[in-house]
Amino acid sequence: FSDLAGYSTVAEQLEPSEVVAMLNEYIGAMNAVIATYRGCVIEFFGDGILAAFGAPEPLEHHADAAIECARAMQAALELLNDRWVETGRAARWLRAGHGRLKCRIGVHTGKVIAGNMGSDLRMKYAVIGDAVNVASRLETLNKELGTSIAVSDATRQRLSTSVAQSLIFRGAHPIKGRQGQIEVYEG
Repeated sequence: FSDLAGYSTVAEQLEPSEVVAMLNEYIGAMNAVIATYRGCVIEFFGDGILAAFGAPEPLEHHADAAIECARAMQAALELLNDRWVETGRAARWLRAGHGRLKCRIGVHTGKVIAGNMGSDLRMKYAVIGDAVNVASRLETLNKELGTSIAVSDATRQRLSTSVAQSLIFRGAHPIKGRQGQIEVYEG
């Protein structure tokens, strides 16, 4: 799960057509990064993106791909911020005191059902399961932790040694809607 931090504040500073243009540019850049790491964009919802690694096609090192993708998404957003400053697109939200746009990402590994879901009137490809909910909650937990990529221990356990060692332990935290706590790492 990914989400733009402060998106509502930025959207308040722009005309709707400017918001759409900015979001389309952002989503286009993120979609390209996700595709590079063989992820599947499941859904865009406003400024949020849900992507899966290992569905619909199996992906051997899906946890590594997800972490590397999250880091590449952060780097791509930095380039977009540079472009928006250079072209003047960011001028209004910068004048209003909102800094460069930042993205929060939650990464979790677990079992899901992936496939078409819906009714006779409308279908879509979806991933359903507790793992999706946890990833969403981790994205939100970034705000509390002051981080930009929050990774669960379930993901860390599936990473290659070098990627796992690059994570920083940020403690055990309760996750809304779940019993107990999960160990969280900064990516």
